[in-house]
Amino acid sequence: MSLTLATAFNRLSLDEGVAYVYRDGLWSLWDSISSPVGHMTHIYPGSFNPLHDGHKAIWNSIKELNRENQGPFGTNSYYWEVSIKRVGKPALSMQDLSNRIKQFHDIGPVVITNMPRFIQKVGILNRGKMNHGSLNFHIGADTAVRLIDDLTVDGLNGLAAQFTVYDRSWDGPSNLSMDVYDRAPNFSRGPSIPDALMGLSSTAIRNTFLGEN
Repeated sequence: MSLTLATAFNRLSLDEGVAYVYRDGLWSLWDSISSPVGHMTHIYPGSFNPLHDGHKAIWNSIKELNRENQGPFGTNSYYWEVSIKRVGKPALSMQDLSNRIKQFHDIGPVVITNMPRFIQKVGILNRGKMNHGSLNFHIGADTAVRLIDDLTVDGLNGLAAQFTVYDRSWDGPSNLSMDVYDRAPNFSRGPSIPDALMGLSSTAIRNTFLGEN
């Protein structure tokens, strides 16, 4: 039986040990995707409600940077990631999920999980892979600060993943966004993205164009 949105959503709603990949109308189980030795999997997580030019600028930067840096035996793959469960917010409905993933048509594959916390994401996305630990999450400085608050630096050190952190215009303390790159050994600073793009906010876009409060 072929996988569908309804099949994937229903299982994600019930089973915490599963993840799916959606690519231009086709669904597959994450566990069915092989990763050879030397392979690095790049994950760009977020709500993407809506997807905007700042997100796309980071996505293009991720692919360009790692296309240049991969070794002679290494390969890279790139995925967006959306969790149907969210910390402090209602879970996505099936219609919500459908609307989110439609945005990625012709842009890139999306991993769909039900894991809102990074310790959960790392566990499910590393499971069964030959390249255990070869995950690189790409996150904004504001997310990096929340990640440290959630796990502490010691907890981060225990995760089998790397984190590339990008500058972000945000409302938190400016000193935290400036030094966050040095606060954990598995953090590195991402390439610069134009301020006009990094200052974009999905929330502000929703409030302006969709009339949400």
